[in-house]
Amino acid sequence: MKELAPESKFPKWLSDFSEALDGYLNNSLDSSKFIRLLIEVLPEISRFRWVLDDSSSSGFDFESIFNECRLNSRVPELFGSIIELLEQIRDSGELDSRNMIDALSKIISTLQVGKTSTYFSMEGAWRFLCGFLENYFWIEAKKIPGLGPVVEALEKTIKDTQEEMSKLNVVVQTTMTERVKAEVKYVRDRQEPLFINYDAKGHMLPDATSKGGVDIQA
Repeated sequence: MKELAPESKFPKWLSDFSEALDGYLNNSLDSSKFIRLLIEVLPEISRFRWVLDDSSSSGFDFESIFNECRLNSRVPELFGSIIELLEQIRDSGELDSRNMIDALSKIISTLQVGKTSTYFSMEGAWRFLCGFLENYFWIEAKKIPGLGPVVEALEKTIKDTQEEMSKLNVVVQTTMTERVKAEVKYVRDRQEPLFINYDAKGHMLPDATSKGGVDIQA
């Protein structure tokens, strides 16, 4: 019977009955006591909803797990800091390119959505930011001395976010693995990873052997 449900969902009567049955089979519990216990637990057995008959059994809400882990991390706080720094740069009056100002506005809006939205939205916002900084922004920022202090602060915050994104994704993977193994007996004792990991810069690896990443240093 214990094969019909994950351990976390074992009803109390199952443990009591199993213990009594072992005692009866080992002759340490007489038949009258065993039958009395059986009569006591029969109503609970009949009311129990068997896992194999539960066609509405819920699956894993990985988005909810991710959001739970994110709220316990520094990622929302760091995204907020990046947004504030980009707003300072955009509104500084130091930029003479309308296209650059518009691009910063678009990135800021995207980060505001990714900060609290779905996993894909957060990951997409982060990659968008990394690509923009690496391919466009750092090049232009070096040409504007007046932006020096805020650009330095942005660079430090980006490094902190890289580290925190990496930590977050390790926590997400660990939490998902623990919850899946708690509910799915087939994978409980297996050593193979259930989820793909992330590299040291917070980017999802395309496969288990990839070591690639995006360098967004100034």
